[in-house]
Amino acid sequence: MPFHNILIPTDCSDSAETVVQQALAFAAREQAHVLLLHVLPSPFVTGTEETLQAHVEQRLQAMARPALVPVQMLVRWGTPGAEICRVATEHHSDLIVMSTHGHTGLALEAIGSVADVVIRHAPCAVLILRASRASAASSQHAAPAAQSIPMEAGAR
Repeated sequence: MPFHNILIPTDCSDSAETVVQQALAFAAREQAHVLLLHVLPSPFVTGTEETLQAHVEQRLQAMARPALVPVQMLVRWGTPGAEICRVATEHHSDLIVMSTHGHTGLALEAIGSVADVVIRHAPCAVLILRASRASAASSQHAAPAAQSIPMEAGAR
């Protein structure tokens, strides 16, 4: 099944960047358009929104530089799992490729729950890559789980 519109949500962490690069390589093989997304939660300090959004936009641009396919970048504010699914619907994505987590400790559970929400509510196929596995596969010049059959939306 060919994929034409691939959504790559990222938390912009160093470990998630490896997954983004693997997803961009997969998109190049598919000759797909890519939407690179970061969802920001409500800011802790009012008045920091513009600075925070500009910083994230720069990070997304840096992640997209090596892409061999068209990449659109988008920063949204809201609840990550819900926003990822909303953006996938709005942009007619036929695949979401994302990392399971990019943090450790307490944040790990929150980020892991984002992947869970996306798997359960996405309007399209979802491919989940663990950052550590993607790093190992990248160093071996192999495509990680990108060659696996993606789960259908709502499948458990």
